Amino acid sequence: TFVAFLISYIVMLFFWPWAQINPFLRPIEALLYVSNFDWRGIVLLGGEYIRGYNLPWNYLPEYFLVKMPELIVSCVGLSVVLAGRYLIRGRSENWKPQAFQYFLLVFAILFPFIYAILKKSTLYDGIRHFLFVLPCISVICGVALSKLIEILKKSLVSSKIVLNSIIVLIFIPQVYAIVKLHPYQYIYYNAFVGGVRGAEGVYETDYWCHSYKEAAALLCEYLKHTEGNSFGLKEYRIKIKGPVYSASHYFPKNLRAVKKINRADFLISCTRGGMHKSTHGIQIAAVERSGVVLSVIKDVRTIY
Repeated sequence: TFVAFLISYIVMLFFWPWAQINPFLRPIEALLYVSNFDWRGIVLLGGEYIRGYNLPWNYLPEYFLVKMPELIVSCVGLSVVLAGRYLIRGRSENWKPQAFQYFLLVFAILFPFIYAILKKSTLYDGIRHFLFVLPCISVICGVALSKLIEILKKSLVSSKIVLNSIIVLIFIPQVYAIVKLHPYQYIYYNAFVGGVRGAEGVYETDYWCHSYKEAAALLCEYLKHTEGNSFGLKEYRIKIKGPVYSASHYFPKNLRAVKKINRADFLISCTRGGMHKSTHGIQIAAVERSGVVLSVIKDVRTIY
């Protein structure tokens, strides 16, 4: 265990130059700083907008419950059931060493959650600050499935085939959903909440505005179609709500980002927090996945 910790710590420092200045104190300083990060924005949870510094305790558990694939959520529940079973009945000769290993694994998953909840840490953008626990959760799920196969072998001759078939049947819709969302797989939500369609307006979707690249392409396509040969001879001014560079980086030379809407010809806006609704205009295109609008492009020339 100590060897694994030492190797992990060295790998962490290798990719973290700031911590290399003081390998012992700076990781702790970073943990304390992140725990009380001064961010005044709002987050979407259960259809309600809440300040990131005043979140209810269920923010992280709820987001993990709806963001994780159905198979992972089911296996986590299975691991809890199996853990109870082994505590009551399954005490083999190597039970104690295994129990200690599982304890460390569970601790690595639960401690960040419990710490953030008790510290009332500022959180936002779903689960992205806690992605580091996913490998440990995956290991727990693998152990749970392995133990389930061992149990079923005693009662069913073809238990492994049956279980693997069930997993494949669950896995296929998962792959299909991910392919449909490409390249915005990070907005995925599981069937427990109705997928991305069910999560619209209830949980965060494209909070990083990744769809702005596609929005910029749609705007250029629209202008080439409507302006014809004059497209390359004129300059168009674009107001971009949110991260400007996420869209302007993909602009051709005759498209220029402007700060004020009354000087713009077109608007590119994501839908986060209803941002796209605050500016009037004629919607000419939208970036969508699974029937959910991620960003819109509006013609504002006749409005301002």
